[in-house]
Amino acid sequence: MTQSSNAKISASQCELLSSNFGLLYNQYLPKIKKSIRKLDAYAGYKRTVDGVEDLAQGFFTEVWAKKWMQGFDLERSKKSSDPILTYLKNHLRNFYASKRTADIRETSVKENIMEQNKIKGSGYIQNFEFCYDVKRKLHKALFKTFNLLEKKAWGLFMYNNHSIKKAATTLGVSVGTAFLLKDSIYNKAQKVLEGYYSGNMNF
Repeated sequence: MTQSSNAKISASQCELLSSNFGLLYNQYLPKIKKSIRKLDAYAGYKRTVDGVEDLAQGFFTEVWAKKWMQGFDLERSKKSSDPILTYLKNHLRNFYASKRTADIRETSVKENIMEQNKIKGSGYIQNFEFCYDVKRKLHKALFKTFNLLEKKAWGLFMYNNHSIKKAATTLGVSVGTAFLLKDSIYNKAQKVLEGYYSGNMNF
């Protein structure tokens, strides 16, 4: 199903699209990507093409998982030329805000973990051994929190900078699963680091 950007979507089309996720995804993925780029521009944030793709895929993962389309009501936005896009954009704004916070968190987690990987001995073997011991124990504590798939995905996101789509292909999972994996990995990494820096972690 295709339509021009200026054509008003009919009630029957709305009903079909809101009840068929495959059609919804195919028709609105490009529009959601465009909306993400506009939100990025407004926020002064530069995101790669893969980054836009990842965020759009993540958004549709939540549309599906949280059954957002079940709450679609044509009567509330029937004045819009595309009520479904209006509805999706309302959800996108909240999703985007939460993921911008996650972007900042992931950058911080990654920088902290990378810093732990830099064993900065000052010429004394004692310092070298101490730093190495901390790094090893942090990784061990983190890996204890991972399930098998997260252990496989960890290096792809942290060290290889795989996009969600590329990681999904490498792992042989859906894009939605890869999105959830990445989110879970960074959440767990943040908790381990917070425990370490607060002094509440017992190795």
